[in-house]
Amino acid sequence: MSTAPKRSRQDLARERRRIAERVTLIGSVLDAGLGALKLVVGTFAHSQALIADGLHSLSDLATDVLVFLAARHANAEPDDEHPYGHERIETVATVVLGLVLIAVGVGVAVDAVNRMLHPDLLLKPEAWALAAAGVSIVAKEWVFRYTLAAARRLR
Repeated sequence: MSTAPKRSRQDLARERRRIAERVTLIGSVLDAGLGALKLVVGTFAHSQALIADGLHSLSDLATDVLVFLAARHANAEPDDEHPYGHERIETVATVVLGLVLIAVGVGVAVDAVNRMLHPDLLLKPEAWALAAAGVSIVAKEWVFRYTLAAARRLR
């Protein structure tokens, strides 16, 4: 029989919030750095794809802030206005996150169609844009695996 003390619901909620905040902070720093890298390299290497991906990384940064705030408020204790707690804020945040991603996708699609209809707007990317894309792929894979491990710990 285990002699470890049983953790309270509040202790588990605090642990969950702490892990979610750490994962979100690491993802935010990574998204900010990657977004800036891709925008700068995409601009100088004439890569519309890298610029679009940089904008996507910055939209990820905005959604990281949303997730951070939702995680912080979702574990608040029930109060007079929310007698059943605040856990639904995560659902609302997920919907907002989806809408942001849809808006970014529509913006990128509109720009792509505009460039296809006006070939004079097409740029020929330089080969070194691939290095920035490679760095992005490796960094995003790492943060995915880190986030997945944290999610498994939280169940």
